[in-house]
Amino acid sequence: MGGTDDEMRRAEAERQRRISTLMRQKENTRRAGGGAPHSVAPQASATPDVEAKERAAFLSQLLAAKPWLAQAHVAKLRLPVLRVRFSFPEGAQSPQECTPAHLEELQFIRDHVAPKLGDPLETKTSEELLRDVRYFGKHAHFLQQRFATCNCYELLGLHPPTGAGASYTPTDIKKAFRRTALVWHPDSIRKTHRFYFANERALQGVVTEIYKLIDDAYRILSDEKARSQYDAKLRQMRHYS
Repeated sequence: MGGTDDEMRRAEAERQRRISTLMRQKENTRRAGGGAPHSVAPQASATPDVEAKERAAFLSQLLAAKPWLAQAHVAKLRLPVLRVRFSFPEGAQSPQECTPAHLEELQFIRDHVAPKLGDPLETKTSEELLRDVRYFGKHAHFLQQRFATCNCYELLGLHPPTGAGASYTPTDIKKAFRRTALVWHPDSIRKTHRFYFANERALQGVVTEIYKLIDDAYRILSDEKARSQYDAKLRQMRHYS
């Protein structure tokens, strides 16, 4: 019995640690310009003319390597932010070298992602926010904050039980976890769309931290005793809220 209590406490402590990490990343992101979590390394100051030329050269390369971007998406970003928000992997495809699969993904971005980029964040699904991070390097902080404030059930896409007798079966919990993992496991970012990223490494970091929260939630809810204690804690929180 004591072992299960210790495991639950460790799992909850680890979940809180991950939430604290996400919140620190959110603050770093806010200070650096609003994209995926990062820190901008100090750079030697350059004259306005030199910096303008460097920025123009970077933008030319950027718009060629990432053809779904438009000037409007990057016009207000300073060069240090551009360099962190967008990366250029080796062998990046140019529009002329695109295969039909590349063109299909580009069309998806232009039809379903770019038009919604400016929508109110509160109205977006988590999957839509993930696409914003993936293709435009935007809204990572909001997405992470959303997950950091979820309870264990919400992390698995479930509604928390409303009464002492209400609960989910172990099969329900496992199915919910597998369904959620199909979207948020780090290996899944190349399953449906495989070719284009604003910054693949940054996206990988965001998804990895979110998935750790999901995995921690599953560890709690898949253990009968730990889940019973967690449900009691949720009921108590609702009682005093």
